[in-house]
This record gives sequence, C-alpha cells and structure tokens, in this order.
Amino acid sequence: MPRLFDLCPNKLKQSSLKNFSIMALGTAIALSPKFITAMSAEEAMRDYQAAIERAEANSDAFSIQLSELYMGLGRVLMNDENYPDAQRALKRGMQIERVNFGLHSISQTPYLFLLADLDILAGDAESAQKAMDSIYLLGRNNYGASDPRILEILDKILNWQVAHYRANPGRGGLNYIVAADIVSQRMSRLMKKSVPMEDPKTPIYYQKLAAVQYLVATHVDQYGLPTEATIEITTNSSAQTTSRSAAGLTYYRRGKAALISRVESLSNQPGSDLISQVNAIAQLADWYLVFGQSHAAIKAYGLAFETLLDEGVSEDVQSIFFSKPQKIEFNLPENNQDKRHKVLEVSALITKRGRARDIQFIDPPEDLSEEEMRSIRRSIQKSRYRPRLNEGNPEESPYKIFLARSGVGNQS
Repeated sequence: MPRLFDLCPNKLKQSSLKNFSIMALGTAIALSPKFITAMSAEEAMRDYQAAIERAEANSDAFSIQLSELYMGLGRVLMNDENYPDAQRALKRGMQIERVNFGLHSISQTPYLFLLADLDILAGDAESAQKAMDSIYLLGRNNYGASDPRILEILDKILNWQVAHYRANPGRGGLNYIVAADIVSQRMSRLMKKSVPMEDPKTPIYYQKLAAVQYLVATHVDQYGLPTEATIEITTNSSAQTTSRSAAGLTYYRRGKAALISRVESLSNQPGSDLISQVNAIAQLADWYLVFGQSHAAIKAYGLAFETLLDEGVSEDVQSIFFSKPQKIEFNLPENNQDKRHKVLEVSALITKRGRARDIQFIDPPEDLSEEEMRSIRRSIQKSRYRPRLNEGNPEESPYKIFLARSGVGNQS
C-alpha cells in the first residue's frame, strides 16, 4: 500500500495549523493530495492531534470540520501502520458525519472505503465486503434504486474490487472477482434502465463492463468455479452456474452485449468520432475471436473495415489501421499498465485466427535461459492477436513482439 502522507508536497508547520481556519485546514490536509510530503508520520500525527484539540475547544465535539481532520489523521496513522488507531480515527470522523448529516449520509463513503482497506490489512475480507455493501446502500437510499448517480458509486466500488483482485490474483482473489461480477451486473441493469445511449460516459461504462466479464472468464478458465454452495458467479442471484463451459458462455454473452451496446452508444454520440466507432467494432470482433466465434469475428472485422472506408478518414489512416496484427486485450479504461522498457524482441507469424506460431527470439541476451524462453513462448502462445486485415479479410502475417524481460505478459 502506498504511504498516503507521501502524496502531499509541502511540509505542514505548526504555524499553519494556528493560522488556518479550521474549515480551510481540514479541506487542505485531509482531502487534498498536495499538502504534507516532507513531514514525518510523527510530526503529522502531532499536528493533526493539536488541530483536533483546538477545533474541539473552539466549537464542540461534533463540529463538521473535525471529520476532515479525523480523516487526515486516519490516513497518516495508516501510513505509519498503526491500524487500530487509524480505525478509531476514521470511525470517529464517520460518526461526526452521521451526527451532522444523518445516519444514511452519503458523506460517509470515503471513510467506508478506508475502513474497508483496514479490514483487508487485518485479514477480515468479510467486513471489507460489508463496507462495500454499505456504500452501495447509502447511494441507493439517498438517490433511489434507479437514479443514474448510483453509477458513479458502483464504479468506485468496482474499481476497489478489481484493484484488490489484482493485488491478490488467483484463488485468493475469489471474493473480489465474485463481488466485481455482482457490481458489474448492477451497473448493467441500471444503464439499460436509466442511462441514455447519448450520454458521453455510456461507451466508457460498457467498455468497463466487458473488461470485467473478460477478467471473470479468465479467472474461471484458470482456476475453475468456486465449490462453496454460498458462492455464485451467475446471471442472477438465484441461479447457479454448474459447469465451467456454461460459465464461459455466460461471460461471453454478457461481454458481447456490453460491446454491442458500446458500438451503439458511440454511433449515437453527438459529433461521433468515426475512428472510435471502428475501434469499438474491431474490439467486438476481437471478443468473438477470443471466445472461438471465428465466423462472427470475420463478419465484424469486415464491418470495421467497411466503416473505416469513409470519405472522412484519410487514405493514410485507412491503409495502416489494420495493416499489422495487434495483441488483444480487454483492459479497464483506468488500468494504465506499467510501460516498462522493452528489452526482448520476438518474431512470430499471426494466423488468420489470431494465434502466434513460428516464435523466434531476435538477438536474445546471453543470460536468457532456456526456461525463460519456454515461459515466454507459452505466454505468447496463450495470447490472442487481432490478425492483419486485407480488404477486410483476416490473413496470416509476420509480427514483431517487444516485451520486458521480467514480465512476459507486458507485450506490445
């Protein structure tokens, strides 16, 4: 976990605490990521505690400004790995929010996210998931079950689940992948009911929903379905998936529906970007290809190519857009992957169906072992690639892959 007080750039001096109004102080040091960098944890805790004492002396024990100070103190204590005191500070801040704004106030949300992180650190994943449920219920109670504003709350919960799954990949991340699937389905139902296709955020959300389905499908493919009767990764809360192949079909259909909706939404955007539409159609074709629907993939690639042949698209763009293969990935929009320096170059032939064959290392370093090369080959063979298109038709073509030495999954 990053040290949260290192996210702030200027040292907070005692004179600052005295001269700031409590409101300005609380906002600056508790909510802004630009206030406390060079300060030690001990100094930061001492300053927060002094500010809290002054605020209580000048107002009362439930002054709203205190909640921001307690959040800042909780963050510093988390950075110092003093988790019990951090939990007490955050709970105190949340209690002040409830006293001022009500038991179901939406302002409790940031406290619940931090408390959930503390639960994870304490090994209490069940309590962390309950905190996520509480965040969702706060949104629903404040806005109503069908209000589009709940999407932003669900989106934050989804990001939290996916981030913790990536930190705990494999079978240990099952709870997060199950929860991410449930959240994504809530988002899908809400979007169908309450969010117009013309909304500029709609394509982004549908891209995210497809990425989550790919993540879930990949997990099930690698580790199988959960065996506990209480765990369900399903199309609804009452049905139960009984086989890995049936589960794969479920995720394929969900992801396909999300990507089709993304294409539709992009075509309905005011001043729609044609290249974005082409990309979306090609990604739908990628989805078909990855899930073994070759005929549907060929048709979708053809449609993407035809869409590209528009007078609004330059000939240069038309000639290079599908001129070489591309690794197929369904990443969450916020998932900015580590762009490490690529040190290995590999050549391969990409078949019409997006498989890599005839994999050869180009000038490999002398210390690259046979075991490393086998691992890299396996990774490339497991990946799927968008084939080169010739007049809209997939064809086999050579391709160079550049990847980092320590991360065979970091291909380009």
